[in-house]
Amino acid sequence: MRLLLDTYAFLWWVTDDSQLSTTAREAIGNESNEVFVSAASAWGIAIKTRIGKLKGIPHLLKKYNELIVADNFFTPPHHPPSLPACGKFRLGTQGPV
Repeated sequence: MRLLLDTYAFLWWVTDDSQLSTTAREAIGNESNEVFVSAASAWGIAIKTRIGKLKGIPHLLKKYNELIVADNFFTPPHHPPSLPACGKFRLGTQGPV
């Protein structure tokens, strides 16, 4: 089965957060499944880190690419390794993040 994790599912997985359901945790941890993480998640995590919504896990952004590799997750082919840095740029509005 192929799975695409949204930002929170990825965050809950890497932080072992109880908000990730047992069913989701088993599916993500099942080595026969292909688990993808969207490029939008890297960008979203960077923005959330910049505006202070991820205060408890500031290291996550620095280790984003390592975490993807360590868990054998896949990223889309257009997912550049520097994508997490994009969310550090200030854009005039903080948006609905």
